[in-house]
Amino acid sequence: QPIVTPSDDLLKLSKDMLALELSDVPVVQSHADRTLVGLVRLDNILEKITGAIKPSLTVGEIMTHKVITCSPDDDISRVWNVMEQTRCSGLPVVRQDRRKRRLEVIGVITRSDVIRSGVATLGEESDKGRFRSPPRVSSLMRTPAITATPEMTVSKAGELMLKRSVGRLPVLARDELVGIVSRSDIIKVACGD
Repeated sequence: QPIVTPSDDLLKLSKDMLALELSDVPVVQSHADRTLVGLVRLDNILEKITGAIKPSLTVGEIMTHKVITCSPDDDISRVWNVMEQTRCSGLPVVRQDRRKRRLEVIGVITRSDVIRSGVATLGEESDKGRFRSPPRVSSLMRTPAITATPEMTVSKAGELMLKRSVGRLPVLARDELVGIVSRSDIIKVACGD
């Protein structure tokens, strides 16, 4: 994990954090004096760079189209395994709306939600038969989902993430899930990647 000083370049740090998939990095007084003076989080970077993004750039231009989702009835251990395998730190929770004949986004579940709940290791315990009924996504997901549209500007999406303290936004067009945009996607655009 990189250690940075207050004088280090924020753009380089942003790229390093994204490449290493880090959400925060310690800040020390200097490379010689390793006294901890703070912490840089991806949210801090997002806050600094949101204004530097081309004003006309839309979420639809940078979003990921192939979205990995889960159901409110999925067990947490299965969803945790999906997050580990795909390196996704959060998934939209969807259910089939039979009346409208489409998937409806009803919430979001994140790695942090699972870790805070203390059930991240239940998959092993369930496999060993120690738990009859592992917890379901519905017990941990955040509702309602905070979403974006393809037409929303990337700057507005970044501001929404900061205001609501979320790291990703499911993207809906006419109430249908068409993509997802993350804090990392926005930072990559701002860094010129």
